[in-house]
Amino acid sequence: MRFWLPATVVALVAGFAAASALGRAGTTTTLKGTVGPGYSISLTMGGKKVRTLKPGTYEFVIADRSSYHDFTLEQERGGRFERHLTSIAFTGTKTVTLTLRAGQWKFYCSAHPASMSGLVSVGTAAAPPPTTAATTTTSGYGGYGKGSGYGS
Repeated sequence: MRFWLPATVVALVAGFAAASALGRAGTTTTLKGTVGPGYSISLTMGGKKVRTLKPGTYEFVIADRSSYHDFTLEQERGGRFERHLTSIAFTGTKTVTLTLRAGQWKFYCSAHPASMSGLVSVGTAAAPPPTTAATTTTSGYGGYGKGSGYGS
């Protein structure tokens, strides 16, 4: 009888360890993407902006709040991948599960990529913070010519 008790304890511990490992293997991290209603786009995890991720499988939950924007994900460095997770006409929530490989990833609105985008580094150093495009005019008239109207 003394042999059965330790063997049973060992079997139970091994069973819990195996179940725990199997449970972790099926767990997918959720990332929340939001586009619109104004000219804004974001990707967050647990309420914080995402700048770095480990390679792996992620569930993207996209809240598309504007029929003028979409949410597109593209691997810029380290591979080739581009996918529109929502379309421009779509509004609502869409969930997509994707496996991200190491490299530089960009999320953006395909209708406004210069002003609505963000970068995420997967398996590498953090992506640089986004830069704001500067507009420079040399005429002194805001770039529209002289006078009060366009082309004057």
